[in-house]
Amino acid sequence: MTIIRIDAEDRWSDVVIHNNTLYYTGVPENLDADAFEQTANTLAQIDAALGKTGHP
Repeated sequence: MTIIRIDAEDRWSDVVIHNNTLYYTGVPENLDADAFEQTANTLAQIDAALGKTGHP
């Protein structure tokens, strides 16, 4: 059983891959932005995280 951690910190990792499942954690950079902007920012962060994993 292999667990891959990407951008690991002391208490969490931005991405964890286990058993062919990718788990992502993060929050929008600007919590004062409206829902549209927060969603766009979070999706961009997910895109960047996926790029680090080599998964499409």
